[in-house]
Amino acid sequence: MGLLSHYFPLPEGKVLANGAKYSVILDLQSGKAYRVSAFAGRIIELGEQGLRIVEAIEKLGPKHEASDVLSFLRELVSQGLIVLSTDPKPPSSEKWPLPKLHFLWIEVTPRCNLHCVHCYAGAEVEAKKAEEPVGLSREELEGIIDEAAALGCRRLQFTGGEPALRDDLRELVEHAKARDLKVIEVFTNGTLLTEPMIQFFAEEGIYVAISVYSHRAETHDKITGVPGSFERTLSSLKSLLAHGIPTRCVVVAMKQNEDELDATGDFLSQLGVTCRPPDPVRPSGRGTNMEHWP
Repeated sequence: MGLLSHYFPLPEGKVLANGAKYSVILDLQSGKAYRVSAFAGRIIELGEQGLRIVEAIEKLGPKHEASDVLSFLRELVSQGLIVLSTDPKPPSSEKWPLPKLHFLWIEVTPRCNLHCVHCYAGAEVEAKKAEEPVGLSREELEGIIDEAAALGCRRLQFTGGEPALRDDLRELVEHAKARDLKVIEVFTNGTLLTEPMIQFFAEEGIYVAISVYSHRAETHDKITGVPGSFERTLSSLKSLLAHGIPTRCVVVAMKQNEDELDATGDFLSQLGVTCRPPDPVRPSGRGTNMEHWP
């Protein structure tokens, strides 16, 4: 059977971390991380379970061509991310210390109520395809928080999509607090924050990051694709500040607002908001459209 009879585990010192949409190969020696698709992660996982290549192909089912799987495995071998062997992977001979995790951000949902022209996640109100994941379950997210806390993580950001679309956001925050995470931030567009939620943030000492794209409602709403979004965001921003919640604003520089960046920074400073220099458009999702680049 040639190559098909080989085992294909990860090398010593590399581990696989699975996610809903992507998986990551972590190199515990160099500290590097390699992102792969969830399907690619599934193939690697089968190798870690001790299957031969032929057994993994059978497990994946007939819709996946053996030639495609072999091509993918050869690419991983060329990058040193897996090894091919005629023998099963022996038990690890080294005791790798658990890496320390300083900061974790979790995309708690791929959904968003806005349609920002530059969105790196390409977020929509609903998934574009029925088979696309709508986000991790509460149990899965709490498990991730538990793992992060066990690795020494004390700083966490909930982001998305729009985190406020989750009905269980309050419970997720409470779970993180119970795991002794010292700094918890919610990154939101602000349009869906209610007074009870803002009061909850104040009581629990939660930090907030909020997206503002211009001091002009017309420009901001043109970027978000939703009329009235500026007024709702500004209302939430003022309420967060009134409750004494540590709040920072994030501005992304793009063609639509590049002439207003200085004025927007002054506007936010006058409100008393912490604001760093504008971020660049991330070349991912809708951000790959260079028509929006400044």
